[in-house]
Amino acid sequence: MKTLNIEWRHLDVDGETCDRCYDTGENLHAEVKRLNRKLESEGVKIEWTDTKLNGSALMHSNTILFDGMPMEEILDISVSENYCASCSTLLKQESYCRSVFYDGAEYEDIPAKAIREAVYKVLGLEEQVATEMLLPGSNGGCGCKPGCCGEEEVSAPQENVIAIELLYLDLSVCTRCQGTEEVLDAAFYDVSKVLEASGKKVLVSKVHVRNEELARKYQFLSSPTIRVNGHDIQMEVKESYCESCGDLCGDEVDCRLWDYNGQEYTVPPKSMIVDAILKEVYGAAPYKEEVKEYVLPENLKRFYRTMKEKSGKSHSSCC
Repeated sequence: MKTLNIEWRHLDVDGETCDRCYDTGENLHAEVKRLNRKLESEGVKIEWTDTKLNGSALMHSNTILFDGMPMEEILDISVSENYCASCSTLLKQESYCRSVFYDGAEYEDIPAKAIREAVYKVLGLEEQVATEMLLPGSNGGCGCKPGCCGEEEVSAPQENVIAIELLYLDLSVCTRCQGTEEVLDAAFYDVSKVLEASGKKVLVSKVHVRNEELARKYQFLSSPTIRVNGHDIQMEVKESYCESCGDLCGDEVDCRLWDYNGQEYTVPPKSMIVDAILKEVYGAAPYKEEVKEYVLPENLKRFYRTMKEKSGKSHSSCC
């Protein structure tokens, strides 16, 4: 069996790392778990280690190497840096961390899609693209693939900026979240040329809403959620029981359903996301949203409570 070794380098201060490194680590953990299942038939095993860095090596933090080769030498990725409030807090001084430009967008955590693409490229394999998943008619289950069910704040929409957010509870187990991430990445790829031609700058943020504090901060109503310039692409919240998220937490948990063209899906169709992005690009009529006081849904309260009880920690990683 062939082994691919992945090394993740990140800041560590008394056992804590910055938010963007934390989210990169989550993306990496989820992808390694997923890819090991997919690539077992190819005779491939992925092993990964994390290398903890102190503040003097901050310029090398948030880096992933594949068999010793940095990701930016494998993919068409450019590396930059910007101010990191989280590192500044940890190091008690103004600090700047790495960000990456990938597929026409800037990311502060390393996206799962880039990790996945780098793995396939290093191994010389062709990735099989997932298809959209239609909710089964009457089984009452999750409707996801077999085995189912960065925290970086996006500023208010600005002129010539398209801010896309994916907010989720879990990417390691829940295939509704996993599938939504994959379809979002595919939708963004499909419209990237249009976005480039329009002169719009695109900011993509994937936020792990891992506790009640973050849920209230982002006014999180259902997992997963996609917002374009702050607008939920589906204003009405519909949910159904998610078996694997329930297994994860040890209680009943509902995940989001997507209603598009009269049909319910467990993962949003790519065309639904493309439509939402293009409406922002071409200045469609503004959303008419009723402003309501945010109340944390009972479904999320139950999830966070059971995860906290299960882990015995104040912040649950859901991994």
